[in-house]
Amino acid sequence: MLVAGMAALAMPIPGVAQAPIDRLDLHGSLTQGYAVSRDAQLFGVPTDGTLDYGSAALQLRYLLTHDDHLVVQFEHRRLGNSVLSRDAAAVQLDWMFYQRFLGSFDARLGRVPMPQGIFNEVRDIGILLPFYRAPGNFYMEGFEAIDGVVLSYRRPIGAWHIESTVFGGAFDFHAVETSPDGVRLSKQRRRNALGNQFWLETPVRGVRVGLGAVRWDIRNQEGELAAETSWRAAAEAVLGRSTARAEYRAMDHVGHTMVSYYGQAGFNLTDHWTVNAQAEFENRKMKLAMDGEAGTSMPMDPQSGSGMSGTGHSSRELEFPYARDVAFGINYRFAYNLVFKLEAHRASGYNFDDFFDRTGSAGTTDYFIVSVATAF
Repeated sequence: MLVAGMAALAMPIPGVAQAPIDRLDLHGSLTQGYAVSRDAQLFGVPTDGTLDYGSAALQLRYLLTHDDHLVVQFEHRRLGNSVLSRDAAAVQLDWMFYQRFLGSFDARLGRVPMPQGIFNEVRDIGILLPFYRAPGNFYMEGFEAIDGVVLSYRRPIGAWHIESTVFGGAFDFHAVETSPDGVRLSKQRRRNALGNQFWLETPVRGVRVGLGAVRWDIRNQEGELAAETSWRAAAEAVLGRSTARAEYRAMDHVGHTMVSYYGQAGFNLTDHWTVNAQAEFENRKMKLAMDGEAGTSMPMDPQSGSGMSGTGHSSRELEFPYARDVAFGINYRFAYNLVFKLEAHRASGYNFDDFFDRTGSAGTTDYFIVSVATAF
């Protein structure tokens, strides 16, 4: 695909005076970190530390005309000892879409970044993130891009601005699942997705609020289609040296429900130094399969909601605090495109890379990340 793309760039376009190579925009980002956990592995951060913690993205945007663009983005992401890293290819196709600007409208077709929240489209651009990554529980793996179509509309209304987006298609969802038998990577194809996102920019520059929702179909163990839904709300304020953000999301899955939310605050001490704080929470209600002999529990199948069958097994519904993560960090910006970050997290819950019985005590750990982010 790369060879074909470069060959296309060398071909002249009738009626266009600009040289083809001049119509190519190339952007990239790179984040490299060192991460270590004190007591338990979380997000691939081991207790003996790892330098295998980083991400990179390379985006090519080709201007067919002023209003017609082709965009391709490749990514490389490493998450230490996480099964997400062990399964991932060294380089993956992140986005690939055709974009058409039609006045106040913007249409994109192909593999498009999913319009979901504040950070979803920039989660690989470390210089734009207060911490190493966007909030890890809120911005899950798999809700990044959608294979389909995205249509956006933007216009001013007096001193206000609105941006409304609708989208549809299919996407892959990846989840790390733990049990007494070990850890595995679950891959699910979410089909017939249909969603929207709405942003309202206030007359106060830097202040906006947003709402969004999406529904999709999955196939359960019986091969039947089942619908799942998610909705979210967001608020962001960038005022002078201060920044504040908050997002809330509720998901209704087959077999369990999730409520996630986080808050961020940042303050620029000087033109170079910034301090940040973040608190992230997730609560779950789910059915658990109970082993009558061992007295242990494990989640029901997240796709079907059905439990384990056979003698000695039963089920119960349990509501519990699935994840808690409080972080503090300090950043030093050498230049607009070069940032050093030092951050500390205190985490508790059941979202670790090792199994913690949902009916027992939650896991706890402190983990630390030192990283450098750049972009061009």
